[in-house]
Amino acid sequence: MKTVLELAQMPEFREVFSFVDKECALTDSQYTRIQKVHDFWEHLMVNGLASRSQIDPTALGADILPHIVLLDVLDDGTDYRWRLFGSRHEAEYGANLRGKTITEISSGNDVPMEFKGLLDAVTSEGCPKFFKISYFNSNDNIRTAVGAVMPLWDDGPIPTTLISVADWISLKETF
Repeated sequence: MKTVLELAQMPEFREVFSFVDKECALTDSQYTRIQKVHDFWEHLMVNGLASRSQIDPTALGADILPHIVLLDVLDDGTDYRWRLFGSRHEAEYGANLRGKTITEISSGNDVPMEFKGLLDAVTSEGCPKFFKISYFNSNDNIRTAVGAVMPLWDDGPIPTTLISVADWISLKETF
């Protein structure tokens, strides 16, 4: 199967990003992995905040870890850097974004900026956000990623790290 970067080179390729209502996501079977990580995140809450120091991605289990992304919040949310980019994301996307920033990968592509809007909302509101990104070639939906982003704090009112989980749903083989 082609990666997202390979699909992006095909004629009429497009990505569509959307926010998903929390209640809808937590009851949708496509969000099963996401629900597990959200439950894990909620158990970390102390005084309304989940501490970054409490996160051990390996504690989520081998079936979840490839779907995990950790992002550092830079300059109070003006940019974000991938600290961890799970192996499933690397395989689906076609590159390892570890160490890269949203600014670095956004040239000529609106989706990273839409994704930055999601990260900005999580950072400024301090609560989880759920999403769906669909990838199309011509009029066919080829693949969809569903997921959530949740804030983590060190000290202070602004999250310092974001934990994200996404599941990839292949809808059509591409040649």
